[in-house]
Amino acid sequence: MTLVSTLSIVANADQELHDQRLEIGIATSPVYFLNEDEFALGLHVHGMYLIQDTNLSIGLGYERIFDDHRHQTIGVVVGSNIWRGLTLNVNVGATFDENAISESEFALHLESTYEFSIDWFHFGPVVEWAYDPNDQHISLGLHTALHF
Repeated sequence: MTLVSTLSIVANADQELHDQRLEIGIATSPVYFLNEDEFALGLHVHGMYLIQDTNLSIGLGYERIFDDHRHQTIGVVVGSNIWRGLTLNVNVGATFDENAISESEFALHLESTYEFSIDWFHFGPVVEWAYDPNDQHISLGLHTALHF
């Protein structure tokens, strides 16, 4: 009975989210730099627009890592809700250190989130892998978002 109730809540939440087209999301996580063997705190913010009659969304994303380099990334995000709350996002953009926008370089972020929805709010674990010419990093954290 509990399983049926839970599946019903998730199904209804998925339907309600299709009626809500905008998402503002934030993720916080420890970030591990593979080449430097260092940890730092990371913050991701994105605004996404759900394309009508699809599971696809598009928007803008920003990442800030609080380390010695003051690493920042901005890019275009394309996402897909591939299965009952499991979302995959691809962010293609530019990464730069603080005050060095003119020295920006290509950046790629791949992110997966599993979302638990309560009306217009959702939250869940997020895992990310990011690449730029100078380094790669991975993170595991908490994603929260509001739907409008």
